[in-house]
Amino acid sequence: MKLPPPLIDSRFQQYATSGLKYSVKEGENRITIKVTRSGKR
Repeated sequence: MKLPPPLIDSRFQQYATSGLKYSVKEGENRITIKVTRSGKR
């Protein structure tokens, strides 16, 4: 069975390569994360 191609760019699959940085503090935290689609669709 062949897996479908990923929906998001592969750099977001690993924390070390994602470039994402967020701070979570006590209380309610709302974070919107924008990523790019994989070019292999």
